[in-house]
Amino acid sequence: MKPPDYAIKTNYTIREIVHSLLRDCPKKTDTTCSWSLTSESPYRQHEDTLRFQLTSENLLGMHTQYFVIDHFAIVKPGVISNVTLLSSTPSSASFAWQVPAYFDEEDEEDILTPQLVYEIRVEAKRKLLDYPQTISVGRAKSFNITGLTPNNEYVFSFRCKTTKAVEDRMWSDFINVTFTTQQDGKSNIDDGSNCFVIFQRYS
Repeated sequence: MKPPDYAIKTNYTIREIVHSLLRDCPKKTDTTCSWSLTSESPYRQHEDTLRFQLTSENLLGMHTQYFVIDHFAIVKPGVISNVTLLSSTPSSASFAWQVPAYFDEEDEEDILTPQLVYEIRVEAKRKLLDYPQTISVGRAKSFNITGLTPNNEYVFSFRCKTTKAVEDRMWSDFINVTFTTQQDGKSNIDDGSNCFVIFQRYS
């Protein structure tokens, strides 16, 4: 937002508070500041809470404010990665997936990964009364979807968000999987003729 032309010239300084230290803003304008993963003072993406000090100074004096941000409430995760079909029957399909690429699943402190919850939307290409459906998976990174119709094509859409995010816009973009269930009487050992999977990412 541009200040009005008659406003008193004010200089702003914002710093991040890390324990007892102050980190200067690495990229700033007169009224904005940003941190990134590659900036000299990098964005600390694994922190649950971020704290900032904002100082404003003009001819009338100086004023300092402090802000605390619930970090994971405003983070939109990247797209879920490596969705894989584990097994299938004429009426079910079992999938597994991994966290978004920049989430460190091997983090010993396990800060970020447990905070993700997942959702699957199921839509039948041949219209059925019970579809589309939305399945809340929770924190699991695999799920067996049952109650499917044999020899029917489905679109499974996977997405995630942090447990602290309340706004719908904080869900990740979908990754879609198209899958055709087997015919009745077919073995669930796939020989390559009973099903196909197509991955499509949305940025």
